[in-house]
Amino acid sequence: MSNFLTKLVGLFTLLFLSSCNSSYVIEISSLLDIDTATVLKEQVIEDCTLCKEGITIYKIELDSKTVESFLSKENKRFPDYIDSTWFNYGWFSTPVNPYHTKVFNHLNYISKRKVEAVLLEIKKTLDENGIYYAFYIRQFKEDLDPLGAQIFVLNPNTKILYIVISIT
Repeated sequence: MSNFLTKLVGLFTLLFLSSCNSSYVIEISSLLDIDTATVLKEQVIEDCTLCKEGITIYKIELDSKTVESFLSKENKRFPDYIDSTWFNYGWFSTPVNPYHTKVFNHLNYISKRKVEAVLLEIKKTLDENGIYYAFYIRQFKEDLDPLGAQIFVLNPNTKILYIVISIT
């Protein structure tokens, strides 16, 4: 009976740990299309359910050399997603293209105070000039009103890269 209980607890733990979007692993250098990237600090803020719905935000502080390498590239290539049900858009610089505004509805997620505070920070950042953004979406229709979005916002001034994973 003890072996069964151990397996049950292990299964529950695995389900719980894999329930949030935080299993998302990204290679920053590949994302920014540069040779190497140095992360100085990373913060993860999330609100998700066992059904894998919810939101996860990565707030990543990059070193100056990483940001300078990205900015120096004339053509900023954004990598394709490995799953063909996701489509990639980016890198763009602000102001935000009006055609992309529906994607940013995912930043209106109503949640815990910590999540909402960082989302507000991201929205204010997108109002500034010289900010870069990109996104992957899982489209529901032909327009850009996605069921799922992975939004990337790079503020070269603060050297902060925000990654927002939103699954509805």
